[in-house]
Amino acid sequence: MKHLSVLVLLTLLLTDAAATERNSSYEEIFSQVSSGDAVLIDARTDTGPGTESIQGAHWIRYPDITNRLPQVIEAIADCLPRKRIYLFCHVGAWAGFFSQKLQEAGIETVNVGGYSSWPTSTIPRAVIQTAALNEACPY
Repeated sequence: MKHLSVLVLLTLLLTDAAATERNSSYEEIFSQVSSGDAVLIDARTDTGPGTESIQGAHWIRYPDITNRLPQVIEAIADCLPRKRIYLFCHVGAWAGFFSQKLQEAGIETVNVGGYSSWPTSTIPRAVIQTAALNEACPY
C-alpha cells in the first residue's frame, strides 16, 4: 500500500510538472504573438465570426484552406515573411495538415495542437470578428 501511495504521488507530481511546462510554452507563444514576433492562426473547422478564440489569433476560414490553399499559402508568404507561425485547431490534426502544407511551401510553422489545451486562466480570449491574416493582408 505504501508503494502504491508513493507511485500515485510521483505520478501526480510529474503530471503537474508537465502541465506547468506546457502552460509556460503557451504563455511564451502568446507573449511572442502579443509582441508581434510571431503569428497565431486559428485553423478550426467550425469557427467563425462571433466564436471565441485566443486573443490575437488570426482565423482562416476552413473552406478557404481546403478550396483555396495555394492562394492562402501565397498570402501567408507575402504578408508574414520571416515571422514564426503557430497554428492550432480543435485537437491538432487539421493544424498539422495545414502546417505541413505551409512547410512544403518553405514557410516555418509550428503546430501547437488543440484550442482546448490553451490555459484559460493565463491566456486571454477574444471573439473572432473577421477572416483575414490582418487588415492589410486579405486572402
